[in-house]
Amino acid sequence: MQTSVARLFAHILNFFVNSLKWYKDSRAVHALKSLLQPWDLKFRQDYEAIASEAQHIRRLADVAMRAEVRSTRLEVEQGTRHLELVKQEINKLRIENQKLQDFFKSRFDNMEISMLGKCSAFGRLR
Repeated sequence: MQTSVARLFAHILNFFVNSLKWYKDSRAVHALKSLLQPWDLKFRQDYEAIASEAQHIRRLADVAMRAEVRSTRLEVEQGTRHLELVKQEINKLRIENQKLQDFFKSRFDNMEISMLGKCSAFGRLR
């Protein structure tokens, strides 16, 4: 890509040099050259080289963009799969957490009932 851009700039600079040479000529020379050496013969080669190099750069940029889009798509797919795994793990942890809460609640409820029974029996003994 860098080589193509460098070639494009070289062609543009060459066009500018030729344009500057043409600009420095007098009106009489411009009139004579317009008959003997029209624009097509003088500048067509530079124009086509610039257009060709610009088209080549567009194709390279298009290929690079497609590769980047594909890479981004693959990263998004991988991230989506990872997110699904995380969601599954969170659901498993929620279920396990609920089981632990239920277990401790039943244990503490049993302990509370047992302690209330002992406290009321202790109060009757006094």
